[in-house]
Amino acid sequence: MRPHRGLRGHAAGGRPPGRPGSSGDHVRRRRVGCHRDRARRAYRAAMRRRGLGDGIRVIRGGDSVDAGVAAARLVLEGERRPTAVIGYNDDVAAGLVESFGSAGIGVPGDMSIVGWDDSPVARLPHLNLTTVHQDPVEMSRLAVERSVSRLRGEMVGEREIVLSPGLVARTSPLAWCLTAGA
Repeated sequence: MRPHRGLRGHAAGGRPPGRPGSSGDHVRRRRVGCHRDRARRAYRAAMRRRGLGDGIRVIRGGDSVDAGVAAARLVLEGERRPTAVIGYNDDVAAGLVESFGSAGIGVPGDMSIVGWDDSPVARLPHLNLTTVHQDPVEMSRLAVERSVSRLRGEMVGEREIVLSPGLVARTSPLAWCLTAGA
């Protein structure tokens, strides 16, 4: 899979970031929250590069379905509603899908939602959630390998290892948004 270059055709999106440490694209963190801070900065920079700086919105929340429900409530109460939202993980995205659907907002028709982790919830037929896949087996292997090396007093190479995620396109965002101009 090649990296996804952004949803096209959408108004400014939002990203509920979730709880620090429950998911990440690197094996090791120097301090709690550094991944979250870096992800937030990257999101803002990507939005600005695409001319969407005025629409940047990050909703602080958790990593559960309930956190997605709470984030959806804040989005629905806002003056400017985005047409795309990236959930911190698939559970948050599931809460977003359920809440927007209950409010009469069609997913994917009116709102595109992308989760993160490619968890079993993303594959539920009623959600069929587009998500970002990470390799948890490789993440775990690297974490254990590095921890054992440190316990043995051995030098550990790079402080941070970034594993490439992949987009698993399902139906939660409009298919043309993921492929147009890609």
